[in-house]
Amino acid sequence: MRRDALALLTGGAMLLAGCTLPGQEGALPEDLRTAAPEESLPPVDPALERFTGQELEWEDCEGGQCATLDVPLDHDRPAGETVSLAVFRAPAKDADRRIGSLLVNPGGPGSSAVEYARAADQVVGPAVREGYDVVGLDPRGVGSSEPVDCLDDAGMDVFIGGVEDPDSAAGRKRGQRQVAAFVEGCEQDLGKGLGEVTTETAARDLEILRAVLGDSQLHYLGKSYGTTLGATYAELFPERVGAMVLDGVLPTDLDAVEMGVGQAEGFERATNAFLDWCVEEGDCPLGGDREAAVDGLKELLEEAETDPLPVRGHGAVTELTVGWATYGVASGMYSETSWPALRAALRQARDGDGSGLMGLAGQYADRHPDGGYASNLMEAFTVYTCNDRPAGSGGRSRAEVEAAYDEAAPLWGELMRGEGSVCEDWPVTPDEPLTARAKGSAPILVVGTTRDPATPYEWAEEVAGELENGRLLRFDGDGHTAYRRGNACVDGAVDAYLLSGTVPEGEDASC
Repeated sequence: MRRDALALLTGGAMLLAGCTLPGQEGALPEDLRTAAPEESLPPVDPALERFTGQELEWEDCEGGQCATLDVPLDHDRPAGETVSLAVFRAPAKDADRRIGSLLVNPGGPGSSAVEYARAADQVVGPAVREGYDVVGLDPRGVGSSEPVDCLDDAGMDVFIGGVEDPDSAAGRKRGQRQVAAFVEGCEQDLGKGLGEVTTETAARDLEILRAVLGDSQLHYLGKSYGTTLGATYAELFPERVGAMVLDGVLPTDLDAVEMGVGQAEGFERATNAFLDWCVEEGDCPLGGDREAAVDGLKELLEEAETDPLPVRGHGAVTELTVGWATYGVASGMYSETSWPALRAALRQARDGDGSGLMGLAGQYADRHPDGGYASNLMEAFTVYTCNDRPAGSGGRSRAEVEAAYDEAAPLWGELMRGEGSVCEDWPVTPDEPLTARAKGSAPILVVGTTRDPATPYEWAEEVAGELENGRLLRFDGDGHTAYRRGNACVDGAVDAYLLSGTVPEGEDASC
């Protein structure tokens, strides 16, 4: 059972109790309401004045105001072609206490920041909502910003759920055809702009939006992949960083193997927590103890690989392949509130029906039950990932790669290590990954969850240590990301930071 690394997506709500941290109470202080003088900050690139000087034409739309931002296709050639990006703003509820704009990004890469900002009342705390315009910018190629479209819906079904059997010549050829079709579709859709769909370019687009909005510094909340985007911005424009929260951290400088091994370990840890819960609840469909449940899950996935389960009510997908089954299980790991649904889907699968797991997989891929896709999430994810990060083994032997996966994650290592990947056949060669130090920035709050499946806690520790002014907040809990997921301690700490710049006290701040 071998699949390529899973996408980094944000999950649903999670209800957990919490503690309190010192220094969390605070109104909107003068130092954040009064922006740093523009003359004290680095000048905006004069070559970009045609973009930084534009005025957004805001129009009322669902939940707030919408506009379009023009940016250069290639920031090194600002006089050339342009790209139009979708912007959404939910104005601050208390204009008298307004701090400025808080740009938000939910992750992916490929999740819509516009749609995320529409849910501003849920995305940030009430006091933050009063003091900030909550702003979402769909990165180029994502959502409503000239979205990349590599395959039609039927093609995406095959690409996501198709079975690759590396032990057979037919399986290898089938996998190669799937990859080739996807790559060719992306090339045809984006043309010469394919190589411009990168996190660094998206961060430079954020800088243009900051200038257009009239904020001297960027206030930012990024989750999951949104942390990569935020950290990249901080490295490029450290003195422009205002209040920045990075929650559920994906480091900027991981190669494909490092990312895959880290995620495999994270999903392994989360799966063990789910299986412990399943066994403790009683009547777990996978087994009566953790060891038996692990074996039961392996057996189920192996059966899906050799004899896919029938599926009802999901359009053209009539069989639960190992690809769809893997995404279905992964989907249930993003929040412990999904565990009962995952247990029910696994019980259904044990009875010979893959519909429940397919439903969870569809949620993961943003796929409607009728077969249509609600967004281009999975396509944008792949384009950004391949453009950003070096593919291949990084000089490691095949045996070394397999050993790294298997040691980190006996179950998920085999599922995620992949014989090959789309990125190995990608026509764009990524630039050397940058390590985010953000020298000279204001304090940046880094939040890590101990049993986060997609962005393991160790990554938050790593990034907080690499940032010159990183401050780590540890959340002992389950699920992907922490802020606004039901923990009063985390919410209080993040709100206090966004409102006053106050960071949690001590090197071991935790909730």
